[in-house]
Amino acid sequence: SCEVVLMALPFGVRRQYYELLCRQKYAWYIEKPFARTRAEHIELCGMAPDYAIACGFQRRAAGVVRARRELVEERILGDIAEVSIGLGYRGRIVDGGSYAADPAQAGGGVLGEVGIHCIDSVCHVIGATQIEDVKCHMIVDHGLDIHTEAMVTVRTEQKTSVPIKLQ
Repeated sequence: SCEVVLMALPFGVRRQYYELLCRQKYAWYIEKPFARTRAEHIELCGMAPDYAIACGFQRRAAGVVRARRELVEERILGDIAEVSIGLGYRGRIVDGGSYAADPAQAGGGVLGEVGIHCIDSVCHVIGATQIEDVKCHMIVDHGLDIHTEAMVTVRTEQKTSVPIKLQ
């Protein structure tokens, strides 16, 4: 007997398991990324009752993330002027025998596989509640994002605007 299934599979091979889980009426617990597009997110959420889908935010529980959030909440270092997130080296291409190098299996590349965790942690730390503006340039090669530069402005719980630079 099973009530919840932890889905720890590469992004691109999950579809058949979603369909199987729906037929068996199991709840799903899935690590990010959950979907590549808004339309895909809506479609997947429509496959099961609201209570049956959970998306993992494990890094939010990490000690370093909790400590940073406390620093921000307590304003130990003052107000946040800007956040900068770095995702590796310019021009570095993920390759090798892992699923991350296969566009059919991967969550998208550097941003989709690794950066999404950094972005979520930063948004959690600063208390982001809404996206106000996005400017983005992404280089995609053979279906994998290999370099992204973006400037995103978010609204925080304190009703301030904070620019996030991603490179």
